[in-house]
Amino acid sequence: MFFIIVVNSIPGNDLPSSGAQSIDWFVRQAGHVLLHVILTFFAWMVAKGSWKSMRAWVFTTMFAVSYSLLDELYQGLIPGRNPNWGDVGYNLAGVFLAAGWIAYRHRRDLFYARRSDLVLNRAA
Repeated sequence: MFFIIVVNSIPGNDLPSSGAQSIDWFVRQAGHVLLHVILTFFAWMVAKGSWKSMRAWVFTTMFAVSYSLLDELYQGLIPGRNPNWGDVGYNLAGVFLAAGWIAYRHRRDLFYARRSDLVLNRAA
């Protein structure tokens, strides 16, 4: 998260460029997706230690979606930068790619109740 804030704080005139516009565009969009995939995985690792799987997955997804929107709004405060809905789309693609992978990998914990969770504790 800190890395994303640092990168977004670079003024527009100081952003590095390769000189080839199509390469710059591809690298920047791939960067949006990759950074938000990583952000979502880190949020998942933190959340799954605190909550049951479904609640952690919902929190992770909501947190990453919110962060991706706020990330673009923050860029509007930096000289030479402006928020872009296309970038939000790439951010969200990274979030949903990671959230989908997490849901697939943990589908049993997320979507199917364990038998032990369904049986009432008769000793209580």
